[in-house]
Amino acid sequence: MKNFNLIIVLVLSILFIGCQQDDSSTAFIANAEEAIVTDVMFGISDDNSGDVTITPLGNNVLSFDVFFGDDTINPVTVINGESVEHTYASEGIYEITVLAYNAIGEISEYKEDLEVSFKAPENLTFQVIPDNNDFLTYSIQADADFATYIEVYFGEFANEFIQIAPGDTATYTYQTEGEYSITIIAYSGGAAVTQDMGIIDVSIPQELEITFDDPDAVYSFNTFGGNQTVTVVDNPDVFGNLSPKAVQWVDGSPSEVWAGAAMSLTNSINFGEGTTISMKVWSPSAGTLFKLKIESLADANSAVEVDVLTTTTNAWEVLTYDFSTTDYVTQFATNPANNLVIFPNFGVDGGNVTYYIDNIIQGEQSLDTVLPILPIDFESSAGTFNLFGFGGSATEDVVGQVIDNPDASGINISSKVGTLNKPVDAEVFAGVAIPLRDGYAIDFSGSTLISVDVWSPRSGIPVLLKIENSAGDAAEIEVMTTQSNSWETLTYDLNNAPGFNSSIDYTQVDLFFDFGTAGMGEVFYFDNIRQ
Repeated sequence: MKNFNLIIVLVLSILFIGCQQDDSSTAFIANAEEAIVTDVMFGISDDNSGDVTITPLGNNVLSFDVFFGDDTINPVTVINGESVEHTYASEGIYEITVLAYNAIGEISEYKEDLEVSFKAPENLTFQVIPDNNDFLTYSIQADADFATYIEVYFGEFANEFIQIAPGDTATYTYQTEGEYSITIIAYSGGAAVTQDMGIIDVSIPQELEITFDDPDAVYSFNTFGGNQTVTVVDNPDVFGNLSPKAVQWVDGSPSEVWAGAAMSLTNSINFGEGTTISMKVWSPSAGTLFKLKIESLADANSAVEVDVLTTTTNAWEVLTYDFSTTDYVTQFATNPANNLVIFPNFGVDGGNVTYYIDNIIQGEQSLDTVLPILPIDFESSAGTFNLFGFGGSATEDVVGQVIDNPDASGINISSKVGTLNKPVDAEVFAGVAIPLRDGYAIDFSGSTLISVDVWSPRSGIPVLLKIENSAGDAAEIEVMTTQSNSWETLTYDLNNAPGFNSSIDYTQVDLFFDFGTAGMGEVFYFDNIRQ
């Protein structure tokens, strides 16, 4: 501007000298009117771009120099009535300076404040995307209107974030399992921001385990093939399966031979943890085919399946499915194995048959040992009574077990009984212990009598009955047999047993045959232990 001002002075000097010779030639200088800026109009974009259109207006103005008030050093020259566009990087108040020039170069100055503000981002959305191959890694894709950038806080460490452009994705690998609060903040270039929050539950999936016992869980089955009713109910048969709940499956008729139900999984099955899946099944008939299919919700064509037949009737059993022979590696190379499909009695019309399933786990399992409660008659088809023999000889153990009744006559024609062998030279205290189910101690509030049906090869031998618990409380009493090779009932009045206290919880019954005498290689039978 200094050079510009010097040119104006030289021009005026020459004109002044010329005036001495001819006053009429300088008349236009005297008549030049002052340049006046009458207004500066601002057109501010509402898209948070920072674009502003500046239009200076004036009278007697040949041109304007516009200074933008930000880091831009050089002005932009515009003629009267035209505009200049400029982009501001951030919001703020900028002092706009306009120099107006008239025809002879005279200058007038005008200043006006321009306020640039960005509105807050709108329509902020985000999506949490788990990594199917790394259960500690999550991605968050976020977008918002009018946002210039977005910060994603994954919540593991305070004030640690990943900055992304709108629509892009941030990926993070957690160091440990846990529940993390995530925060997504969208910035528009100004003070106004928009944010949203969420939760990521980071957990390494365990082996598949569905018990149907969680009262807060929702177990959803998608049935297909017609007339399939699948509901969670109270377990109708605790022998072999102590779970309080099980799935009742009514395979109605008519239905397709491929009818069944699918259950989507929260976590995909990791066959690297094992290729065996087992479940408990209760079927009214043996030889029923239960097909188990594992597929991907992303693509149903990614699937493997195994068939297993039931072997029991009206009882729980464990069906074990070995997927090691299937093509699971290829099928689930890119798609997760997260849909479990069961086909009961596959290949046959439903026939209105009821099945039960329970405890679907990755790995093998066995039937639950069901401890008895009084009365004990050994009639359970599950055969899971625990009879612990003790006091055997140096060469042979005392064995207690449930067997078919060898003498179904007289007072005992039941099909199953307990048996105890007392081998030669067995201890004088040889016997069998029968623990009772937790929470079912013997109730002596109504009677102190306990009766047992026994079968002995000899009469006149003492049979000791002992009741005890894990705290060491015990009471015992003897009764003599009166018959040989036949069933009879022995009745014990515990009120006559030293140390007996009816208020104590006794949780085990022990029987000692021919108590006080070493074993003679005999077998004894017992049944119907009752009050």
